[in-house]
Amino acid sequence: MNVLMAWELGAGLAHAVVLHLTGQELTSRGHAVSYALRNTETAKTLHFDENTAVYQAPVMGVVRPDQSAAYDYADLLLVRAYEDLKRLQSRIDGWMAIYEQTKPDLVVTDHAPCARLACHIAGITSHMVGNGFAVPPWSKPLHPFQHEPGRHPARQQTYENRLDRAINKVLALNHKPPVARAIDIFLGGHRSITMFEELDNYGGRPDDSFCGPVMQLPGGAVPHWPADSTIRVFIYLYADAPVLPAVLNVLNDMGASSLVYAGGTVSDQTVKTAGPLAQFSEVPVDLAHLKSAGCNLVVCQGGASTVVSALLQGIPVMTYPRHVEQGMLCKRLEQANLSRTIRREESGEITARTIRETVLSLLEGKPVRAAAQAFAKKYQAHEINQGTKFIADEIEQNHRVKSV
Repeated sequence: MNVLMAWELGAGLAHAVVLHLTGQELTSRGHAVSYALRNTETAKTLHFDENTAVYQAPVMGVVRPDQSAAYDYADLLLVRAYEDLKRLQSRIDGWMAIYEQTKPDLVVTDHAPCARLACHIAGITSHMVGNGFAVPPWSKPLHPFQHEPGRHPARQQTYENRLDRAINKVLALNHKPPVARAIDIFLGGHRSITMFEELDNYGGRPDDSFCGPVMQLPGGAVPHWPADSTIRVFIYLYADAPVLPAVLNVLNDMGASSLVYAGGTVSDQTVKTAGPLAQFSEVPVDLAHLKSAGCNLVVCQGGASTVVSALLQGIPVMTYPRHVEQGMLCKRLEQANLSRTIRREESGEITARTIRETVLSLLEGKPVRAAAQAFAKKYQAHEINQGTKFIADEIEQNHRVKSV
């Protein structure tokens, strides 16, 4: 079978990791695999085989960066100007050109809705993979991204009606019959979710297939703390995270030793605020060895890979989400008593008192630590990338194909 692995939306490396590791599994089974990636540089970062064909994926990016976050998956596509027929058709043409070159029997997509639309038009089968957020429940009405007190059916129906009109226009332009519900093109068919079910961004959907997280193989700097403290904290917050200096200051006052990876250059002021008990790593840290290095708390934005790495070692997590996807996961973590999110005061500020209270609730709170340790015990036999075999099995079973 000839398989194209496609990634279109999302800036994180995790999408490419899932496709690459799954692609390696499919290759080992005799299938021919090529890639179309949002960021082709990730092929170098992940050390793709030099003979592997890698194409630049066409991207329907956000037109107005200042626009508020999308309400649900239909709105996510509208925010990316799917109503702009000319722009949408140009991206479809881009995918068609890649399909013409690769001649895929199957396209495996991770957060690549336009690739799925192009597959529908070209008559190519697609298989959807990704974390809980990227593979939302296929429901009516759609599940909103935000965990609000109530849904807004009229608002959601408006989004779907607009999307239906836009997609049926582009289908007509490509001489294809209209569809009754356009969202079915993007969310229907076979799907594999690369997350543990209890950490699903949405929760409560028994009909989907969860194969467990597919994460980057171990690597990076060996975790090392600069001081012999009984409190060792690993921090993965971006350098521009407004809460980073305050977190470092509080931990220093508590006598906690911090190891920080900020994914970029940290300001001199932040380094000064951090104090002598903090150490900054310029390269990613090997998260697989946090526990053995004595780490007892992880502070992060709520990225799935970091969260799962911590919990599989029984380490509780303190979070400061940057966007909706992370906020949804953090909500689920709190519901499972596995983490605490840094809260704002009524004034809207995040204070040192709030941060300290949150840290102490995780370090001293027996229910939270017990929940993290129970999670680690439950999945102690889980091989971190066994999900790739699960996905490959599903692909071969559901699409009834034979190895080349």
